[in-house]
Amino acid sequence: MEYNLAYYVFLGIFGIALHLIVLYAMRNRLKHNVYFIVILFCMLSSWMILVIAPYYQSIGQLQIVDNLIVISLLVVDLVFFNAYLYYESLLNFKPPLGRFVFFFSIFVFLIGLMLLDVFEVYHSENLFILTYLSGSFASIFVLYVLFKTLKINNHNAVKVDIFAVFLMFIGTIAYTFHGILIYLGIITRFTAESSTIYSICAIFMLGAVLVLGINSHLYGDYIHFLPVQIHTILIYNKAGILAYSQNFSSDKGEVLKQPEMLISGALMAFDGFFKEILGANANLKHIYATGFEFMFAEIPEDKGNIVIITSKANYFIYKSLKKFSQSVPPEIVEIINKAGMRGKYQEELNQLIKKHFPYLIFIEKRK
Repeated sequence: MEYNLAYYVFLGIFGIALHLIVLYAMRNRLKHNVYFIVILFCMLSSWMILVIAPYYQSIGQLQIVDNLIVISLLVVDLVFFNAYLYYESLLNFKPPLGRFVFFFSIFVFLIGLMLLDVFEVYHSENLFILTYLSGSFASIFVLYVLFKTLKINNHNAVKVDIFAVFLMFIGTIAYTFHGILIYLGIITRFTAESSTIYSICAIFMLGAVLVLGINSHLYGDYIHFLPVQIHTILIYNKAGILAYSQNFSSDKGEVLKQPEMLISGALMAFDGFFKEILGANANLKHIYATGFEFMFAEIPEDKGNIVIITSKANYFIYKSLKKFSQSVPPEIVEIINKAGMRGKYQEELNQLIKKHFPYLIFIEKRK
């Protein structure tokens, strides 16, 4: 039985080259979140291990091979868990406890088994199967979030992402099947007999990465769309007077009618109430109402407030709001606090919002 060393080395080098190209193509998406960076670099590391491991298999260093495989599974486990965290953060401000415990428990359980294996405390024959089975669960959740996103933003970039994740889901199923065959002794890893099945697995996984890279090339400004709708961003000066308002579109979702008129008085009332009860430093952060949620950020030096009206709060909205509130230039802050200056710096604020909320689609105002 010959070990197909050249085939696996070539496949590994090809996988590394493809990932490097995709990393460059997706640089615009990567700079906006750490999860994508971890995912792609871990996938790149796993392909690097694929270049090394077959050599040690061919010379009979099976213990080194076992350790390399466990390390590769560890980084793959990081890929799946970070994929869950990324798409969970698109969906929620704080993840539902049950779902988080489910994915975190799987992650910790697999990491524990891998460490026991590396330190030769306990050897599990099912690590490969369990790792890619967990990847199937993560892929199903990612598809769920993307389909929710598609209902709100029927954009081709979202459809391409769905296709990429579907390829990855098929790949995880194929890898699980491959692991079962090895566990049952039907095939032996790194042999010519296993190369056909492994090639099918690799085609799906590399295909998914390639599609993500193509998506970033076709839609260069695409970071992500949210599976929740942001309706409006409002800016009030320190007197509680509306200084800026901007609505955003989606393919579906409720539309608020004149939200600034509804919120201005309520904002001042709520803000005054909390400061009177809790002290001068108390500030509104988040209000949940039926069908809508309101997120607040204070402009530095208590010179105004920024309000986001959304169908549901999530981590990325909170992160963008926090950065936006800290980046409003002092000259604009000064202008919005002057009487009769509404409408000034509208375009400058629009550009600032586009920088911190690159996934929003502006509704053009009628002149």
